[in-house]
Amino acid sequence: MNGNLIIENATELVTCSGFRAKRSREMPNLNVIPNGTVIITDEIITAVGASAEVPEGFDRSGYTVIDAQNRAFLPVFVDSHTQSELVRLNRS
Repeated sequence: MNGNLIIENATELVTCSGFRAKRSREMPNLNVIPNGTVIITDEIITAVGASAEVPEGFDRSGYTVIDAQNRAFLPVFVDSHTQSELVRLNRS
């Protein structure tokens, strides 16, 4: 793979709004885009939106295309939060 990827037709595309991490009461503020598409160019997310919004005639050559129909897609969600109780259990 060359770092160019199109994930299209996701039944639910879940995104965060804004450009900073959400904390505390902001966590539930997510956007759900029905029938969503994500375009990744050179390993960077360059477009997110409804599949119908992808410009007609978009040159897909050079992209790997994944059909995510009947799937939810949550790009770039990383939650490294771990409860301290779980850490203690692992050490036992």
